[in-house]
Amino acid sequence: MMANRARIHASKAMIFALALGVGCISRAQVTGDQYPQTQTSPPRAVLRIALVIGAEHYETLPDVPNALNDAKKFAAKLVQLHFDFVRYVPDPKDDNEIYDYVSELAQRAVGTPDTPVVIVFFFAGHGFHEGSTNYIVPVAASIDDKRSQSYAVSTILAPLTQHMHGVSIFFFDSCRKVIASEEGFTSQQDPKGGAILGLAAKYGQVANSFVQEGELDSPYTTALTNYLDIQGYRLPQLLSLVSTEVLRQTHEKQAPEVYYLGGAEGFGFFFNPTDENLADDRVKWSNTVDTNDERCVNLYIRSHPGSSYLSSALEWQHSESNLQPKSRRGSVCPDELPGH
Repeated sequence: MMANRARIHASKAMIFALALGVGCISRAQVTGDQYPQTQTSPPRAVLRIALVIGAEHYETLPDVPNALNDAKKFAAKLVQLHFDFVRYVPDPKDDNEIYDYVSELAQRAVGTPDTPVVIVFFFAGHGFHEGSTNYIVPVAASIDDKRSQSYAVSTILAPLTQHMHGVSIFFFDSCRKVIASEEGFTSQQDPKGGAILGLAAKYGQVANSFVQEGELDSPYTTALTNYLDIQGYRLPQLLSLVSTEVLRQTHEKQAPEVYYLGGAEGFGFFFNPTDENLADDRVKWSNTVDTNDERCVNLYIRSHPGSSYLSSALEWQHSESNLQPKSRRGSVCPDELPGH
């Protein structure tokens, strides 16, 4: 599909790319060629990629103030957090253009079935809720036929949650005004890895573009970018802080929601870990290896989607010499201990 669509132009979309130790390049490549993976191999950062879309200048619908500011600010924050690839797309014209960029990101994420990856998708612009489905609206959508020209959130989730290991994180700074009533959110299929869905507003609510006239960012994006790089907070903790801040800023008129899919609520994912977090992760992986228990390794893989030891855990999992039914720690895995 990508080959048949040639609408991805450098003038339309800016690519932010970082490669650790290399500096800025047009496209970052993170490969495992330098080190053979063993259970004692060096820690390796999980590939982190993102697609950030802002839709502000609509052709027939009212404009969305600050949508481009919000998207640019969020993209810049991900670059600061050392994401390997961040594509920023301003004012996508139609659902086909959104499809192209989603497909591009999905292709980057596929790699091999066991390549861990962290995916982030962000959208700021018009949105609405029909039945149990949320939609985002490209800028050329007609005011008379908005539904058929919009893009279902579940259609975005489907291709971006098919990697086996890692996590997919979605943020939608858009309204959830109701066209047809059915509260909630439905995913087309369960993600192979875990997924976290952050919505700027509850069912039926408006997502504000600003709190006071003249502000350059929405309250939701402002809270996200303010909290995302706080060190030492797991993502569920950060999203709780974001919700509290948006409620405070809007005098409880806008209440963000979070959905956890595929058991993602138990993930120990950090956007910005402290040295202590990294040390704890090293100890946790070492203790997991000591169990010599496949179940404990599987639990570690599931619970630590952003760990720099995830590749080592996957290699251990596929090493036949390690797949033994014995455990040095009995039936309790390190990730099952209190306070893990």
